[in-house]
Amino acid sequence: MKHMLRHAQRDGTRCARRYRPALSGLTALFLAASLAVCYLVVPAAQAVYAAPDGGSGRFESVIDWIDWTEASNVTVDNEGRMILPDGANSTVWSTPSRVGDGLWRSSQCSISEVETHYEVTHEGVTETYDAGLVIGYDTGSWIGDGMARLYNDSTRYDSGVEIDPNYGVPGISYRDVNVRSGLPVGIANAQGGRYNESANAYFKVQCKTYLVESAVQPTKSEISDLPKTELPMEGFVYADAEGSNWRDGQYESETVAPIPMDGYGTSDVKWRYLETARSEGCTVHSWVGQRDFPYPTGVKNGFQLRPATASGGEASECATRTAGGRPYNYEGYGPSSILFMEKANGGYVELKGGGVSAIAFGVVTYLDYGDAPESYGSAASLFQPNWDRGELGGDIASSPAPVGAEGTWYDLSAAQEAGQAARVSAPDIRLGYFTDPDIFQYYSENADLDDRYDSNVDFSPPDDEDALSIDPTAPVGPDNWDGIIRTAPGREWTKHDIICHGEGNIVGWIDWNHNGTFDDAEASAPTVCPASGRASLTWTVPSDVVRSVDGETGSASSTFMRLRITGDRNPDGSLVVPRATGVTLSGEVEDYGKITVMVPTLELIKTVDNAYASEQVPGLSAEQWTVGANGTVALSGQGSTGGPRAVDQGSMTLYESSDDPQAVGYQAGQWECIETPGTDSETYSSTVSESTDGEATLTVRNQDRVTCTIANTTKPGTLTWNKVEVDGSTAIGGSQWTLSGPGVPDGTVITDCVGACAAGAYTDQDPAAGAFSLTGLRWGDYAIEEAVAPAGYRPVTGSFAFTRIEGSSVEGALIEAEGVVNGGVVNERLTGSVSWTKTDADNGEPLAGAAWGLTGPEVPEGTVVDDCVAEPCTPGAYRDEDPAAGSFKVGGLVWSEESYVLTEVAAPAGYQMDATPHAFVITTDSLDYAFAEPFENSKTSVPSLPLTGGLGSDWFLIGGGVLALVALIVGIVRRRRAQA
Repeated sequence: MKHMLRHAQRDGTRCARRYRPALSGLTALFLAASLAVCYLVVPAAQAVYAAPDGGSGRFESVIDWIDWTEASNVTVDNEGRMILPDGANSTVWSTPSRVGDGLWRSSQCSISEVETHYEVTHEGVTETYDAGLVIGYDTGSWIGDGMARLYNDSTRYDSGVEIDPNYGVPGISYRDVNVRSGLPVGIANAQGGRYNESANAYFKVQCKTYLVESAVQPTKSEISDLPKTELPMEGFVYADAEGSNWRDGQYESETVAPIPMDGYGTSDVKWRYLETARSEGCTVHSWVGQRDFPYPTGVKNGFQLRPATASGGEASECATRTAGGRPYNYEGYGPSSILFMEKANGGYVELKGGGVSAIAFGVVTYLDYGDAPESYGSAASLFQPNWDRGELGGDIASSPAPVGAEGTWYDLSAAQEAGQAARVSAPDIRLGYFTDPDIFQYYSENADLDDRYDSNVDFSPPDDEDALSIDPTAPVGPDNWDGIIRTAPGREWTKHDIICHGEGNIVGWIDWNHNGTFDDAEASAPTVCPASGRASLTWTVPSDVVRSVDGETGSASSTFMRLRITGDRNPDGSLVVPRATGVTLSGEVEDYGKITVMVPTLELIKTVDNAYASEQVPGLSAEQWTVGANGTVALSGQGSTGGPRAVDQGSMTLYESSDDPQAVGYQAGQWECIETPGTDSETYSSTVSESTDGEATLTVRNQDRVTCTIANTTKPGTLTWNKVEVDGSTAIGGSQWTLSGPGVPDGTVITDCVGACAAGAYTDQDPAAGAFSLTGLRWGDYAIEEAVAPAGYRPVTGSFAFTRIEGSSVEGALIEAEGVVNGGVVNERLTGSVSWTKTDADNGEPLAGAAWGLTGPEVPEGTVVDDCVAEPCTPGAYRDEDPAAGSFKVGGLVWSEESYVLTEVAAPAGYQMDATPHAFVITTDSLDYAFAEPFENSKTSVPSLPLTGGLGSDWFLIGGGVLALVALIVGIVRRRRAQA
């Protein structure tokens, strides 16, 4: 799995070169250190082409090899090799390796003072060569190269073991063996030794390492023009890149004299032994000794690396022939050793050998990355581990010099067997106890992938997230935390006992709002690591904090925490305050997943019961109300607050409101609050008061999750109307009405209730006669039609509409229209009639000419009814409507409990007047009254003649009476005409 992961991360090309046998070589690489004041905001790195990942080297995770492609001032020979000629200078940028989004690591190395002049005389003939250097040599091209087992691109190796070795195949040439490293990082002498005479090469090399800013991986040619920041180096590493021999006719070695960094002298440079590669069973030792060597610009003093026996005698490398005949087959490798020069950034190099020698360079950078999910951005810290052991002349004592050698010498293989190889320990500025270097950023779901991949260093376990010890199953104390944060918005929360070392600023971030990033507002206040080594960080919990509890219904999953420490300094000397993402030049970053945040939450839910709404007038939805809470943290929402929202502890006012005019047609209920279902919590203890007009006081305690609901119900509609006389105010009882409207069954009749009213739908609830009230009605448009008019009244026709029943007005009233006065439907009273006849008392024959006085309800005083004897009868009130002589009918009489009275006021001519009053009553049940018996008149008697033959006194009396009667009749007629 490790091999597959690394192989998948590699970027770049692989090349192979064919070289001469009996090779010896040298590898040099640099360690970058955080010695400058610098802070760069970038995400994290991943290994690319220049980072080998298939070897067994102890520093595999921290070396980024420099490839020499695109080196300047080189030519290509007929073998396809890149050649740097004598006297030429060359500069190259290493292939940029990604440190993070927008940031790349690349080293610029220069080669100068190249001198490869070689003269050899054989059989009297002198041969001269100035072949120059080969740039881009693939270490491992010779089977005996031990370095290829330590560092390679994993194409042919897995943890230093050949994946598909073919050097045992009969007839295979060493040139075709499948053991190349795949890294074109070497610099070799182009001309090998001849006739047992070494061909030496000399040059100077120096490197600088930079962080380059670019949105995408830049090409080498683009780097010079891009913004960049130099990374200071801590030292220079060189290695025997190929198997070397030290025997008669083939004395091969690699010598480097250090170039101290600015501000240091040669005496400040310390030499440490890092590691050696040699095949199993190889007994040849690797030796290093300090000596002078003839450099072209003057003698230099450096350390020479070469093989020898354990006793210092001459020796050959461990790559040996296995079969006779040519071409030869070989197996075995080494010994190949690596040395480290602290406080050096380059060197003067001598490659001495009977074959071709090579050197390679790489930048060593210790980087620690966070491993939270990618959305959180990358955070990286360059750190400087402390070196111990492996110091030449220190814990590694000198040994007697090998045969023929001078100076101070050290048996490196013996030191390795004694466990004296250099090692690094945790850096001075760190979180917890360990800092594990990472090859690249392991973005992971639970911020734990870094912990599961071993960086193959001896000073830290893979899991270096140890500033906090988190074990939910163990008791909580100074040395253990359950990973649960109990707090509330706006409160301060402090985490004590954060293990730290060194003088550096510490800052922590918690993804309080669970948005997948570490926002600036989510940072703690910075604090400097105290002398006690136990720091406390304090956060102010933001208002948008989200409850984060794994498995809890309605809550987010657990969240993430990032801790950082850095000792970087600002120009004024103050400590830099780290940010959530980017690269610091010292310190450490630790990411923690599965952080539980328990804060009190509140969810408000509005429900609406539209029982009295209708299709015609729909009710409001819950979203047309605003529900909210006013407290330290205010929240509101349309219809709901959208799920549990974090609130502070304490009292707050719950409320509801709506700007919709229909909302007044709803009755607010009580706020009811319970523990939110599915809560993984402690004891619930929050309370709510009674509600008034949709408001209540909620008291939230501890980290309770509270869900509060309030239900609003539509108010039922009402209809009111009256039945009135034409005066618009006098009520009339006894009517019935047909009702139509939403949900009203066809044929529904409303009967006027008088007295105790029956309950039920569509029944009059107003006990007053002529007053109607319907309740419990759905919203919509209603109308009534008179089904039965009150007795004695003329029925009204047509439909009478009401104002619409809706939320803004649930009381429907009659719309003003013809026949509607003051909310009442007007009914006119029905009128009755009276009829009678006048007959001769003797023979029953009708008598014409009688006149009658009429009194009674609403009848004007002095009303006289004359007998109509021919059609058409004179129209008008209280006139005889019957044209038959002696027959009377008078209409237009109102019904009343009061009696009418007919009294004869003029008898037919020749008949005696009957002044008897005749009373009658017009009722609602009997509007037409007819006297059953005729009114009779008797004839008057004839006066007698005087005996004397003259007029008697009777005649004078009769004449006077007639005159008086005529005068009376004339007066009556005049009066009636005046009335008419």
